[in-house]
Amino acid sequence: MADFPVTEGQILAGKYRLERVLGSGGSGFVVAAWNVELEQRVAMKFLHPLALEQADTAERFRREARAAAKIHSEHVAHVIDVGIMEGGIPFIVMEYLEGRDLCAELAEPGMLPIQEALDFVLQAIEALAEAHSFGIVHRDLKPANLFIAKRADGTRLIKVLDFGISKYLPGAGTGELSLTTTSVFMGSPLYMSPEHVRSSKDVDTRTDIWSLGVILYEMLTKQAPFMGDSIGAVCAALLSDAPAPMRSLRADVPPELEAIILRCLAKDRAARFSTVSELASALAPFASAGSQLHVDRASRLLGAPGTPPTSAVLVRPSVQREPAPPTLHPAKATVDTWWRSDTPRIEGKRRRPSRALILVGLCSGFFGVLCAALLLGKRPAPVTANASLVVIPAALVAAHAALPQPTLPSAAPGLIPSRDASDASNASDASDAPDAPVAAKKRRVSPSKVFAWGTKGFGGRR
Repeated sequence: MADFPVTEGQILAGKYRLERVLGSGGSGFVVAAWNVELEQRVAMKFLHPLALEQADTAERFRREARAAAKIHSEHVAHVIDVGIMEGGIPFIVMEYLEGRDLCAELAEPGMLPIQEALDFVLQAIEALAEAHSFGIVHRDLKPANLFIAKRADGTRLIKVLDFGISKYLPGAGTGELSLTTTSVFMGSPLYMSPEHVRSSKDVDTRTDIWSLGVILYEMLTKQAPFMGDSIGAVCAALLSDAPAPMRSLRADVPPELEAIILRCLAKDRAARFSTVSELASALAPFASAGSQLHVDRASRLLGAPGTPPTSAVLVRPSVQREPAPPTLHPAKATVDTWWRSDTPRIEGKRRRPSRALILVGLCSGFFGVLCAALLLGKRPAPVTANASLVVIPAALVAAHAALPQPTLPSAAPGLIPSRDASDASNASDASDAPDAPVAAKKRRVSPSKVFAWGTKGFGGRR
């Protein structure tokens, strides 16, 4: 750490103990540190003292760090803290990542599998969709800024680094073309769009789509689409030349996928995909089924309709349907429109019941309540099926009570169970009379008892 304005073991902000340098670029360097309060390893990025000589570099460094802190996607290196060390050098505290960048991955021998390459790009698109939703344009997408990190379970995922932070390098030579010369560019020449070359201020989110097209081309062919011996030669190539056909460099690239990448590399930005979510939907059929999650998230972040999973089979009927009836907003439905039978039904809702069904339902409910009240009233003692109950007016009952009551024989044995000894004796006497009328064999119920039972059955009200 002798070449950097920091030393191993140095404590910054009272809690970050510096350990070792992880990497260095044209305008800054990254150091691994230990948060002694949280007992957590972090990465700290510092600006080079020479970069501070550029106007507004420190302010842009902090402003872009705040912008990156707004993005909460798991595919973005999260910003934890910012600060200024002695000497006025600003720093950014980020999450510590285990793994390597895509640039080192492409340096390995052999071609990257097409499906894996597309999975990586779709993860980056999810992060870019959230950034674009905040109005943040990365402007410096390249393999070195796509970090392949490892999760706790060992699976790999893409982390997008350095959102909107311009690089500085007084560069020359092919090996330094991927670094930024701040005085001329705000981006990396190999991955810059034509409009970015003309003016770094006249760019929008479609400049990131161009960069993604260049990265995809390089991931699949191990060669950049626009090459040159100097920055000027590269800029001239991307402004006027067409890239070499991908299938001439890799035969297993599907023609449809090549067409998608060439659309990203359209020199007129109006001919490119309008959003990264639109690009993600186009790439989804060539990626793994699990990458559909990133496509859906990107679509939701940018307000575009989600796309169905690539494994789904869509069946469309061949018969044309009749035009759908006009729809009503539920909030505008009134009692009058709901009652009228000629009112068009609300789309997606069940048809309203007719007036006849409503009236039948109300009558049935009233009748059910009335029957329940009758059944729940007090009932009389059980009588035989042959007994007849007659409700007699109160005046007749009073006149009948004034008359002398004749003694009637009891019913025949076996018809009505006897309740006392006198009833049993009367029944036996009646059985000895063969000429007794049938009516005399039935048990008579006094009209007063009938009237009393009838009034009590309705809750005692007369």
